[in-house]
Amino acid sequence: MNGDLTLALPVETYGFVEIDGQEYTLDLSLSPTVSVFPGSTLVLKNMMVTGISGSKINNVDNTGQVQLQNTTWVQSGDYQFVRGSLQINNKVLMTGASNFVYQTSQISTITSNAQLMFDSGMTFSYAPSSASNNLLNFQDSTAELYLYQTTLRTSTIGLQLTKGMVTVDGICNVVSNAVTQAQGVRFGDGVLSANNINLMILPESGLNLVSGFLVYNNV
Repeated sequence: MNGDLTLALPVETYGFVEIDGQEYTLDLSLSPTVSVFPGSTLVLKNMMVTGISGSKINNVDNTGQVQLQNTTWVQSGDYQFVRGSLQINNKVLMTGASNFVYQTSQISTITSNAQLMFDSGMTFSYAPSSASNNLLNFQDSTAELYLYQTTLRTSTIGLQLTKGMVTVDGICNVVSNAVTQAQGVRFGDGVLSANNINLMILPESGLNLVSGFLVYNNV
């Protein structure tokens, strides 16, 4: 991209497609959908993407992948990631004071030295279509989930985080539908120290458990 770009028609991507925004803005507010077809990968890098809601950027089936790299993801409303996988490279900011709902049954990855940051007012909802609580994968201890005044919401499937780093900045609410600890939000697996989560709570910050269970399971 050599300037800001507004898409007003549906977009279909096949094979490996990379869009380098060169720090410009890709506006999807007028575009019905951006669809990643089976076995394909869409890379959005070095850009701001605006006008995201519904399932506007979507994988047609579970073999598709969306990769974000050095990208600011701006939602205009609630968004559902329904199929396929997501890969986070370098720094990615999710913003827009709405819900990012993780519904896919596939594993998504925050890669080495990458940071996935949810901005103030955002809600990250983990509610996959499969009974798996470990679909958000940290590649290693340098991969980071950064919550800035963010709400973390989970279904009764729960959410288990291992290997990486979770940074809490400000008061972050945890809303869980869990009725047992096994269904709660869990840090570490309670078995291997290699799977411990480095939980960093910044000054004047904290996790506020609104409902359910929050389990510190590092060893």
